Amino acid sequence: MITPVDGLNGTVPTGTTYTWLAPVVTGGMTGGEASSSPSASISGILANTTGSLQTATYTVTPVSESCTGSTFTVTVTVTPATTYYSYQTGSWDNPTSWTSDPSGTLQIGTTIPEIMTMSPYLLAGQLLCQVMLATKTLKYISMQVDSSIRMFICLLTTLLLLSGRGTFKLASVNYPVVFFNTFINAGGGTTEYDNTTDFIRPLGSRCTTI
Repeated sequence: MITPVDGLNGTVPTGTTYTWLAPVVTGGMTGGEASSSPSASISGILANTTGSLQTATYTVTPVSESCTGSTFTVTVTVTPATTYYSYQTGSWDNPTSWTSDPSGTLQIGTTIPEIMTMSPYLLAGQLLCQVMLATKTLKYISMQVDSSIRMFICLLTTLLLLSGRGTFKLASVNYPVVFFNTFINAGGGTTEYDNTTDFIRPLGSRCTTI
């Protein structure tokens, strides 16, 4: 979120709002929609799934009362997520379940994916079990065919991107908050509601397979 302030090139009148066009992005980044509704700040959600820094340039129009000002540009640099690969079936919170080796052959690393700058990638044939995931706000989760995540109690509070063709096993009625979700598209993954007791699925929740 960006809020312009007074500077060497002028002052910002009280109550100024902004609209903007969809940004011009590098590297095939996604997100960052246009906004025709005036807002006090310039904001958007951008997904950088590349392995390098990318930029998004917004063209912004300021409006103060009935006066429309000259457009200006805002360029945002978006860092890529640190990628974690599943190494073996096990607990999400166990560092030995993860590796920085893209092939998943060697166990390298002593940390787990748990914050917004981290991106877990589940390799085929592996199941990661999570008892309490509500404290984790991740950038991306990508799942290969035959990989699985099992959520026992709570779900991700926020997830920028969910993709792949694995299986999401949920022991809760709640689906994660996902801003860009291709996992639920045709040809995507499978969501299973898997619990020992009955529950009522909320209206509007979506899954590819029950």
